[in-house]
Amino acid sequence: GGTIFETTCRGFPAMGVMDGLDACYVAFNPAGDCGDVERWEMVHPITYLGRRIWRGHGFGKYRGGEGLESLYMVINSDDVSLSSSGGGCRVFGAQGLMGGYPGSTSYKYICRNTNYQEAAYAHRPLPTDEGDDPAHPAWDSLLKGETTLTDVPTLAAQYKSYDLWHQMVGAAGGYGDPIERDPEAVRRDLELGLCSRHSAENVYCVKFNASTTEIDREGTERLSKDMRRRRLERGIPAKEYVRRTGEKLMKGSIPETPKRCLNHCMRISRKFLGEFRQAW
Repeated sequence: GGTIFETTCRGFPAMGVMDGLDACYVAFNPAGDCGDVERWEMVHPITYLGRRIWRGHGFGKYRGGEGLESLYMVINSDDVSLSSSGGGCRVFGAQGLMGGYPGSTSYKYICRNTNYQEAAYAHRPLPTDEGDDPAHPAWDSLLKGETTLTDVPTLAAQYKSYDLWHQMVGAAGGYGDPIERDPEAVRRDLELGLCSRHSAENVYCVKFNASTTEIDREGTERLSKDMRRRRLERGIPAKEYVRRTGEKLMKGSIPETPKRCLNHCMRISRKFLGEFRQAW
């Protein structure tokens, strides 16, 4: 048995002067070394179909650091137990600062009973990652199998040869308003595959030539002005936001995960219960 140490390669948060670092850090092991895939393949009955920097950073004037995405396949064994003890997409773990967005929450795909061996012998295209559309992972179009999406830590279960395990390690939060990001930095991320055109235009408000990564300066200015206008139209004073939030809390009209967390804390701590009631 053993642990693959890719969890040490999370993204480092953005700071007030620079982007976060990619796949380099976790609080309990600042060295941030996840090891070569060949070494893990020598220890465990798995093979890597791919490992890459994951596009999940928190947007901001300075973006958060990216995490890792890996796709493993069980090989040469029909009795392998795999589990994952951390992460989940119900609560993010790396908030943004000063207007920056939080890093994306993580999720996991498991694909069982695949026809990978058949597809490989037939020299058909094979998956190396989830592809460009998380809602339609690459293996669903390239292979046959039973795909399950999980958003919570995964309990140990038995797997066999040619089952696929898709693993993500978290990205970090950004710093500052995304529309203040240098368009050249957005273009660099786009060329490196760390930012999509959709995010570039709809979050960073940077417009590109339709067929190249050449920046459209006039289009970028229009997008930025339009974003600021729409923000003002939907914005409300902070006092009004606090009032509405208080009403939601009193009615219990909040997502299930924070509701369970708050109720649990109030059951086990009278001090917290008193402070919570006083605050709201």
